[in-house]
Amino acid sequence: MVIGTWQSAPGEVSTAVAHALSVGYRHIDCAYVYGNEDEVGRGLAEAFKSGKVKRENVFITTKLW
Repeated sequence: MVIGTWQSAPGEVSTAVAHALSVGYRHIDCAYVYGNEDEVGRGLAEAFKSGKVKRENVFITTKLW
């Protein structure tokens, strides 16, 4: 399953990413133009720190434009 971060409300992205990973999502869709890379990173870090998911099991996609 994939969670997208486009048009996510500021302040909600890191929580959404961490929660999604904790319940089984393994694909994070993001892009520089979404303007929420810092929050995506914080959510990823939280999930990895919890030990529930390892980086090597997560797919992170982005776009170039």
